[in-house]
Amino acid sequence: MSKKIFGIGIIGCGLIGQKRGKALGEGGKLVACADKDINRAKTLAKISNAIVCEDWKALLELPEVEIVIIATLHDSLVQITCAAIEAGKHVLVEKPAARFAKELVPVIKASQKSKVKVHVGFNHRYHRSLRKARE
Repeated sequence: MSKKIFGIGIIGCGLIGQKRGKALGEGGKLVACADKDINRAKTLAKISNAIVCEDWKALLELPEVEIVIIATLHDSLVQITCAAIEAGKHVLVEKPAARFAKELVPVIKASQKSKVKVHVGFNHRYHRSLRKARE
């Protein structure tokens, strides 16, 4: 029996988006990339011959995208996260998920109404220096 491979779309193809795209495991395949800088999207898309979208909204319309990684500037995280939830996509949004706690209210409400999973990427939780500090 073969394992499911999820189609991953990355919105925001800067440093963090690049790192996330290159770190995808065997359970995920990069299928689409979107960035305001089309050249950054093209560069990341080359690692798996992914679709390049000039607009993040177009990426959310692609049926092959099941999970969206959102690695944009902080002022657009909430808008894109809510749109991804509405489009029925699972979401990994980079921290901070919003600029202010009150901005998270629509994200929480949208995720509660939906069957999708939303996760905030706290990627330093297991960082060596933080583990050492806990000791």
